[in-house]
Amino acid sequence: AELASVLLLQAQSVDTVGQESAASTAVRLEKLFAMVDALSLPAAISKNAVELKLPQELALLPSWYRLQQILEFLLEKVGYQHGVLTLVEKQSGSCPFVFGRMAGRETKEVAGTIIAKVTRTMSQLLAAASREEIASVFELVSEQDFKSAVSVSVFCCCWNVILDSRLSQDSRRELRRWLTKVLLKCMSVMHLYQSNAVVLFKAVCLAARLVAIPSQVGLDSRSVMMSLHLCSSLVSCSETEVVELGDSIAQLLSAVVRNHTVVAGSCPAPIISTVNKLIDVAVKEGQAIQTQLLDSQNESAPESNIDLSLRINSAIQFAGQTARVMEVVSNLKVFTKYATYPIGEFIVGSSTLPVHASIKKALLPGVFSLLKLCSEQDTAFIQATLDASMQDTFKTVLAEYKKFHKFSGRI
Repeated sequence: AELASVLLLQAQSVDTVGQESAASTAVRLEKLFAMVDALSLPAAISKNAVELKLPQELALLPSWYRLQQILEFLLEKVGYQHGVLTLVEKQSGSCPFVFGRMAGRETKEVAGTIIAKVTRTMSQLLAAASREEIASVFELVSEQDFKSAVSVSVFCCCWNVILDSRLSQDSRRELRRWLTKVLLKCMSVMHLYQSNAVVLFKAVCLAARLVAIPSQVGLDSRSVMMSLHLCSSLVSCSETEVVELGDSIAQLLSAVVRNHTVVAGSCPAPIISTVNKLIDVAVKEGQAIQTQLLDSQNESAPESNIDLSLRINSAIQFAGQTARVMEVVSNLKVFTKYATYPIGEFIVGSSTLPVHASIKKALLPGVFSLLKLCSEQDTAFIQATLDASMQDTFKTVLAEYKKFHKFSGRI
C-alpha cells in the first residue's frame, strides 16, 4: 500500500508538459514501470501466507485502492474507445499530456503500457485473494460514485479486470452475487451520461460481458430481461448516437440471444423492435449519405470529402453489425414467425429513397439469414402487404437470395 501511494505521487509528478528532456523522461518512466511491477509482490506473499505465517489479508484492499487511483489519474489524461487508446481532445485544440510533449502515437503507447501494467497487477492481487478480500474489492468498486465520466471509465476498467482474472471457485460464487448490481450501475450511465457516447459505449460493453456469462453462473432471467430493456432504450437515442453505439448494442443483444435462449424466446418483442430500429437507422443513414454524396459532387472542398468518407466507413461498419445481429437472431427457430417484420422494415425503408450501395450490400446478409426462416406463405404475405412500388424491391432481393444465398441441395 505504501509503495502504491508513492507510485501515485510519482506518476503525478511526471506531468511536466515538456519541461524535461526525452532521455530524463524515459528514465523516470522506467522507474515507474519497475514500481508498478513491484506492486505484484503482495500477491506473491499472500499466496504463501501460510508458510510465512503472515496475515492472509495482507494489503490487498489498500493496494487495490491506490491502483484504482492511479487508473483514475491516467484516464483523466487519456481516453480509450473500441479498445484503442486515443487522446482526449481539449476545446482549445491543444492537449498537453502526461509524460511530456511526446508524439501522439508514443503517448498512446506509454499510457497504454502503464495502464496494462496496473491492470495486470490488479489481476495478480485478485488471484491470490481470499473470498473475504474479494468481497471487499467488489464492494469498493461497486460503490464508486459516477461523479464524472472518468469515474465511469475507472468502474468499467476495474470490472473488466475482475472478469478477466483467474478467480477461485469460491470467488466466482461471490462474484455472482454482484453481477445484477453491476448491471444496474451500467444502466444508470444511460441516464447520467446519455450525451457522452464514449462513456456510454464502455458501460454497454461491460453490460454485454455480464450477459455473456453462462446462465448457470451468471445473471438470472430477471436481470437478462433488464438488459433487453436497456437495448430498447439505447436505440431510442438519436440516429447519430445509435450509429456510434452500434457495436456495443450488437454485442449486448447478441449476448442475450446466444447465452439466454429461454429468456429470448419468451420475450421476443423487445428483440424484434430493437432489430427493426437498427435496420431503420442503417437504411436512413445510407439514404442520407447517398444524398450527401450527390450534393458533394458539385463541391471541391477536400475537408467535406474526408468527412463524407469517414461517415461512409462508419455507416458500413454499423450496417455490418446490424446484419450480424439479424444472423444471430435467425439461429433461434422461435423467431421464425417474427422474421417477416425486420424484412418488411428493410424493404419499406430502402424503397422510399436510394440507399448507398455499400451500406445496402452490408445489410443484405442479415436479410438473407431471416429469409431463410420464411416459408413460401411468408414471402407471399410480405409481397401482398407491400405497395406496388415496393414489390419490385422485394422481388429483386428475393431473386438475389435464391440465386446466391439459398441452399438448393446441389453442389
